[in-house]
Amino acid sequence: MPHDPLSRASQAYKLGQYELCHHECLAILKTSPLEFGAILYDGFAEMALRRFPFAKSRFAQAVKLQPTSVEAQVALATALFALKEIAAAKEVGMAAINLNPFDLEVRENIAEQVLHAGDLDFALQQYQDILDLNPNAASALRRIAEIHTKLGRFKEAKESWMGLIDIDDKSMVAHLQLGNLEILQNNLEGAKIWAKKALELSHESVEANLLAGLANSGSGYGADATGYFRKVVAMVPMHPIGNASLGLALQEQGDFERANDHLRRSLKVWPNNGMAYYGLARSAKQKDDLLAQSIRQALKHPAAQVLDLSYMHYALGKCSEDLTDYQAAFSHYKQANELAFEFWFSKRPFHHERHQQTVTQAIETFKRLKGSRGRLRIEQTQSPSPVFIIGMIRSGTTLLDQIISSHPLVSAAGEITYWHDNAAKLIAPKDGEATQETLDNLAERYLQFIQEFADGKPFVTDKLPNNYELAGLIHLALPQAKFVHIKRHPLDNCLSIFSTAYQRPPAFANRQADIVFVYKQYERIMSFWREVIPSSQLLEVQYENLTTNQEEETKRIIQFLQLPWDETCLSPELNKRSVHTPSTWQVRQPVYRSSVSRWKKFEPWLEEFRSLAEGSKFLS
Repeated sequence: MPHDPLSRASQAYKLGQYELCHHECLAILKTSPLEFGAILYDGFAEMALRRFPFAKSRFAQAVKLQPTSVEAQVALATALFALKEIAAAKEVGMAAINLNPFDLEVRENIAEQVLHAGDLDFALQQYQDILDLNPNAASALRRIAEIHTKLGRFKEAKESWMGLIDIDDKSMVAHLQLGNLEILQNNLEGAKIWAKKALELSHESVEANLLAGLANSGSGYGADATGYFRKVVAMVPMHPIGNASLGLALQEQGDFERANDHLRRSLKVWPNNGMAYYGLARSAKQKDDLLAQSIRQALKHPAAQVLDLSYMHYALGKCSEDLTDYQAAFSHYKQANELAFEFWFSKRPFHHERHQQTVTQAIETFKRLKGSRGRLRIEQTQSPSPVFIIGMIRSGTTLLDQIISSHPLVSAAGEITYWHDNAAKLIAPKDGEATQETLDNLAERYLQFIQEFADGKPFVTDKLPNNYELAGLIHLALPQAKFVHIKRHPLDNCLSIFSTAYQRPPAFANRQADIVFVYKQYERIMSFWREVIPSSQLLEVQYENLTTNQEEETKRIIQFLQLPWDETCLSPELNKRSVHTPSTWQVRQPVYRSSVSRWKKFEPWLEEFRSLAEGSKFLS
């Protein structure tokens, strides 16, 4: 043991003997009350013992004794951050930085503490200053990317992650985060590219396999997604996200027993996993309050994040509705939507004018191009014939897809985003107006693309509901393609949008006024398409009629598609394809009518939806 008292205090601190360090310092200060080193080490010991007010007092004393001590200034800032005195902490931290502006370690220390205190903009500036001083500061660039992501600035975040790859092209974290950014923006094809690159860096990376699973899930590659999730769970049997993701993927395939086992396994490790609770709630009709009790307990978990809380409220809404407590159910759905909006869209709310302009542009583009017709004849290609299933989301498109793709001559491609990914080439091209050549090029590439989903069958369904926005333009590009438009009572439709949890919600789905606005624009553009697309190519199906007169309506649909009748179309619940929509449980049941007039159970709380009750163009 050193003989020098200050050395003994220092050694005790380094050995984690904080009380001993404290007492050694007190002994020194009893005879030398202005001993700087003892004051500083006593502050360090008090911090380690989480006695923050005493630490603050010691560090303030040290700063008063030696105002130019960077170490004392940083220590005082740290104590102030611990006491949540954020404004004072930032002021002292900046004083420490100004004492030596080129000390990057001090800058990063203060930036980290500001970041953890939640002042993202202030922290961002500090990391940017570090990057200005050292353009190769990878840790600062990583933090900048993370902050931009949290702030919803995905473009800036992507640029920062790409900058990190420029510094280190084998940075796994950058590849993974670029893939996650694409998922956040619902660009699954882009996510798959980054997942592939991440797997090339390490095929055994748990997180790379997880990214690959998430990227393939919902993009028509359900079997691939399940394989990646299985590999994650094989490597880490209790991986919380891996188990939850595998559980949800198995639900999509109709394997609810094994799915629920993985969801429960996820909750053992991650007890506030809202999506896992929602998966359990939607897997069957709840007959008692047991699941709801568990969820209510999880809501109190201190680590529960906004998105988890949102999914928990969706799950509680579903449980309450199953138990016929409709007021409680709607209250939970409302809270769920408020939380989802806070997470996804509080900084990027839905723009009514922009959406209306998009609808107008689609109509005006059709009027300008209506003399054009796609020259590519489907029968002259090796491609299957596409069947576009369109309608407002939550209108019954998944059920309709299950019915049609049950036919032995039809394959299902899922929700293909091709036409929306290329919408700008039709309605807002940068290099002039769309032409006949534009239509032909888009048609040719699309027919090539859907071949991989055909499985040797002559017809493929493309079930992206909001292809209704571009239906007339797709018709010009592919005049022989068939469209089946399903429509539903507007109040049932809008209530379903509002009460459904999404992996990433549409921008309009969390506020009643936004849903109503989009629904009215949907009615507007479908009224136009109905006039310009021949009845030989566009069939309209009323959801309520389909569930009431299933056989008659199904035969009408199959006849419209010019397919031979097949009895399997009357048992869509037996269709074993993966269903990548919120309707995973419903489509595994025989066609039922319990969703018809569901809105009446919630009528007192529907508010803005009531404006759709009168005079809808789609009510039979």
